[in-house]
Amino acid sequence: MNNTQSWILIGFAAVMPLCRGGCGDNGCGINILNPTGVSPVSAGASEPLQNPCNSSGSWGQGDSFQLLNPPDGISVTLTRDAQANVTATLVAANDAPPLASQPVAYICAPDSDANLPSNVGAGTLLITTVSPLQVSASATPAKITAGQSSQLHATVTGGAPPFAFKWSDSSLDNIANPVAKPTTTTTYTVTVTDSALPKGQTASAMVTITVSGSASFILTVVNTNPDALGGVSDNQGLIASCFATTCSATYPSGTTVVLATGPGAPPNWSGCNSVDSTKHCTVVVDANKTVTVSP
Repeated sequence: MNNTQSWILIGFAAVMPLCRGGCGDNGCGINILNPTGVSPVSAGASEPLQNPCNSSGSWGQGDSFQLLNPPDGISVTLTRDAQANVTATLVAANDAPPLASQPVAYICAPDSDANLPSNVGAGTLLITTVSPLQVSASATPAKITAGQSSQLHATVTGGAPPFAFKWSDSSLDNIANPVAKPTTTTTYTVTVTDSALPKGQTASAMVTITVSGSASFILTVVNTNPDALGGVSDNQGLIASCFATTCSATYPSGTTVVLATGPGAPPNWSGCNSVDSTKHCTVVVDANKTVTVSP
């Protein structure tokens, strides 16, 4: 197997030590229990292992843990500090061969009398391979006219769910299928991260939406008192000292228009994206819009 193979190492049964009260005439059997919990791990990575023989999951002095007949490439590393406290780590090697939901039995003992059957606990660890994370991107439709929208699609195969999505355009929702409304031909990149430990696999894909034509919208200015305010003008030269009560012009989509009145009483604007300290009204024309100015 190549180094891109990933692993899901599923669950550690939280089992209390078995037969603590004694073994009887026939000794203590080892009860192999079903696994619980899910812990995705990438190939070549490792994950701290909680103690399944302790209800708190912690390790103590003299604790032991062993996989019985572990698959190739899967191992548990036990380290002990100066006080003999144990830290256990589950390891998936880079070259571990693929497995298909293979249960692996473990045995553990919770204290320094590890060799006594009365202190033995056991369970199973379910080990499953997961394909490398891959993502493709598409758009429906892939060709639009300016002003239209398109549905983006990120399709994921392999990996360990759940998946996190991030699109290169910050205006898009970071989900699998956001809606885009570009005004010009635009290429979008989606990056997907899965839940494999320790840091997740990532994969990226690109898709281009081709935009034809140019959308335009109408900006209408309502001047409630031209005599008091003077004429309205814009910075684009399409509305120039308009003394009518209603002035309008057509602008390409996305145009930023700055409106001002002539000499007169300080104006009050409504419908602007913003109004600056000099009473200029800024409007982004991304739809048909109307702004009103009054004394």
